[in-house]
Amino acid sequence: MVAPPPRDQAPYPLCDDPFRVFKAHTSETLSPDMVLRPGHSSGTIRLDEFRVQTMTRLGGTWRANREAAGDILERVHARGVVTVGELLREVDAPDVRIYRTIAYMLKLDLLRLVRA
Repeated sequence: MVAPPPRDQAPYPLCDDPFRVFKAHTSETLSPDMVLRPGHSSGTIRLDEFRVQTMTRLGGTWRANREAAGDILERVHARGVVTVGELLREVDAPDVRIYRTIAYMLKLDLLRLVRA
């Protein structure tokens, strides 16, 4: 049996969580009320291409699995726009992994934020 790591401590001692490390440098923090739409590179085919490239594969174990990531993209594509909160409620993955996956998808232009 393994106990969970203490709060604000990396789960792997030699590999810190980049989302925690660079938290102070973010331009925005994702929240449930933020609205997403498909990006220019959107689609599960593009997602699969990114998942096999060395640079974009990094941190894959900290994001949602392929099925949940594909589910996120399919929901956004089907509806046109969707809130982060809706995805948190509907996608079968831990919230922290959904947030990380959405941030990854935003960076790769698979998703885009809708600005008010």
